[in-house]
Amino acid sequence: MFKWCVWLAVLAAALIIAAEIIVLELRRPPVEAFEQAMASLAAAEATGAASVTVLTYRDALWHMQAGKEAMHEVSSGWWPFGSYRTADSLLRESIRLSDLAATRSGEKQKRLRAQTELEFAVLRDSLKFWRGELDRMLPRTQDELLYRSAASRLDLATELLKRGQREHAGLYVDTILILLDSLETSLIQRLAAKKEQAALWQDWTSQTISDSRTSGGVALIVDKSSHRLYALSAGRVVDSFPCDLGFNSGHQKQKAGDGATPEGTYRVSRINGGSKYYRALLLDYPNSDDRKRFEDGIHDGTVPARAKIGGLIEIHGHGGTGRDWTDGCVAVTDGDMDKLLRIASVGTAVTIVRVWERLR
Repeated sequence: MFKWCVWLAVLAAALIIAAEIIVLELRRPPVEAFEQAMASLAAAEATGAASVTVLTYRDALWHMQAGKEAMHEVSSGWWPFGSYRTADSLLRESIRLSDLAATRSGEKQKRLRAQTELEFAVLRDSLKFWRGELDRMLPRTQDELLYRSAASRLDLATELLKRGQREHAGLYVDTILILLDSLETSLIQRLAAKKEQAALWQDWTSQTISDSRTSGGVALIVDKSSHRLYALSAGRVVDSFPCDLGFNSGHQKQKAGDGATPEGTYRVSRINGGSKYYRALLLDYPNSDDRKRFEDGIHDGTVPARAKIGGLIEIHGHGGTGRDWTDGCVAVTDGDMDKLLRIASVGTAVTIVRVWERLR
């Protein structure tokens, strides 16, 4: 009998110990699962899952929060057999969903990055095209500003994309497209203006040639688009020189300081042997047409009310740089300036046009 009692006691003790072990296991908080769930959520968020794979990320977040609440409920309860199984299950589901959200987000981010890179490549091609168009035209400050603004934004967006900030980089696309549209509109307007004024420029050059032929005298024609100054004698071209123009030479001159080389028919009013730019032929700008255009601009608001019409337009030396840099004058090399001074004099006709079609 005693032997059986001992065995029963041992068995009871074993059952008690097993029960305690089970209770301890059930009552052990799933801290590791909670920490892993938090880490998985953070990793998913780092991939942009919160904004890319929104539903899956939110589901993972909900399971993590629910698991946390389940842990708190068990730990604050008095029933010794309370179980953390539900909390553990919720947390492990949160981990699974977070990993899924991160994977899907990464894949989507790759696709979006590839799409953004393609958009940037198209924009770079567009900029290359417009750079070529601008280089073939007379410079206009406004058009250059549009181009440079678009190019600088694309450079910045490309750098952001390299840093992994695709969303911020993509924000520049619409602005760049607007700038390029404005540039296209401006260039179309330039072509329309060229077509509209071509007859006027042709009349000016034809009259200059006719007067030179009739008088047998010398005349000068500046073709802004080809950056050439042509010397005529008795109506025939006897020489030509490359020339630099105003830094904003794609415009007709409207006012002082606009950097545009004027277009019209002028005369040499004075020979300047001591010019700041070697030697010079001073033109009688502004003429009556220039004054009327200036007054009309003041009236319609295209020219500021306090603006001045300007003057001191010359054909001078120190040119031959291959770029337009003057304030509106025509600059040739010093050697070519010497040649001009041997044939030109006060009263010599000087006609400046944007395009001289006759020589094309």
